[in-house]
Amino acid sequence: MKKLILSIILSTCVLLNVNAKTLGDSIIENAKNHATDLSTVYSENPLTSPAGAISGVDERTLSKTTDDYGDSYYFRGNVQDNYLNFDGMCFRIVRIQGDGSIKIILYDKSNVCEKAIGGPNASIGKGLYGYKKGSINNKMLDYVGYENLRGVRVQIQNWVNTLKNKSLLKKEDWCIGDTHNWYDKSGLTSTQYEKILYSEARKRISGYGVATNANLNCNEKYDEKVNDFGGLLTVDEVAFAGANIESSNRDMYLTDSFIRWWLLTPESRNNYYDNSFYFHSNGRIDYADTIELAIRPVIVLNKNIDVEGTGFINDPYNIVNTYTVSYKIEGEVLDGINDPESEEYLTGTEVNVLNDLKLKGYKFSGWTTKDVEVKDGKFIMQKKDVLFVGRFEKEETTKEKAPVKTTKKTTTKKVKKEEIKNPQTWDSTIKTLILIVISIVTLIVVNIRYKVIKNK
Repeated sequence: MKKLILSIILSTCVLLNVNAKTLGDSIIENAKNHATDLSTVYSENPLTSPAGAISGVDERTLSKTTDDYGDSYYFRGNVQDNYLNFDGMCFRIVRIQGDGSIKIILYDKSNVCEKAIGGPNASIGKGLYGYKKGSINNKMLDYVGYENLRGVRVQIQNWVNTLKNKSLLKKEDWCIGDTHNWYDKSGLTSTQYEKILYSEARKRISGYGVATNANLNCNEKYDEKVNDFGGLLTVDEVAFAGANIESSNRDMYLTDSFIRWWLLTPESRNNYYDNSFYFHSNGRIDYADTIELAIRPVIVLNKNIDVEGTGFINDPYNIVNTYTVSYKIEGEVLDGINDPESEEYLTGTEVNVLNDLKLKGYKFSGWTTKDVEVKDGKFIMQKKDVLFVGRFEKEETTKEKAPVKTTKKTTTKKVKKEEIKNPQTWDSTIKTLILIVISIVTLIVVNIRYKVIKNK
């Protein structure tokens, strides 16, 4: 009976929560409703062909294609209602992936959307990007700087690690593109070797070789992947958003006239250099060899995120179904020990409680809470904030007194001094001396009398 009542209560709570919807549902519903002239229109087929043409100035669509996970819905054109606040920053939503997760790109690292200005704030810095030469079997496995502090990947992961709400992100398989063996040096003359070899991505979006148009699928035969919490957009994703390699397009939501930023996909190579795609400040897909350009990071949000808002810059999507887990150290304030940083989690997420703190000379009580039930150091996030408390207690130490080291000389001196200072000892000594003197005098007198008597 108790389980039945609890089930009814939970079901009622879910039914009453009618304002919050998942981000993916909200995006699709808003596009289908098309509330204003500036709202995105839902259209399974875009008005213009991705990669084949740029999007038009009045084109604002949410269209459908497929990716590695299933049906994907992507924004295309001069979109005005794909703004999202996350972690105190402003992002633009690029697409709903086939598994329901949401891919977003940084728009302003310093402001929420209501105050966002974009421009240089859309970048976390500049990075070196390109492809390694002389890789094993001529296979271009990584972009330059993969393990280099100037590299793109390292900078993105460092930035991701600063996010307070990293727990809301999905770790994504980022499709770098075809890094397979484009050519074989054996049997080629120097002239033949210098010819440019284009990547499959270049052929898809520009018609070199067999034009197949852009697509969002990672080719299992040729394409390389990296598994990270952050990455970059591919050239295909930018083409779906409204750009191409031949014409500029200032009327699309990804264009920023202040920065040129790297894309994830290789473009071409020969024996002198490797080219990678980047997005030009005039809204055109371009490419360059190993140079430093802006890094505009991309992250993927969990599909279960609930939001409110319409997506416009003055009413952006805001995440609402997250709650805070915080930790507080009670009692004595100790140097070098601060409260651990709080984190936000989606309801229903399994959360690991922080490990106990350690400090020399102190014992930690452990983290305790009255807000949730913890089992084996884990709990399920509820629709409320959770506070853990703990305290340090000074360890008690028992110190044994060191034995007093004495010498025979020291002991003798000490005894003599005590004897001199003791009145009873002094009186006894005097009495002994007097008796000795009396005895001596008596002997002398007796001896004298004996001699006198003898002489008579």
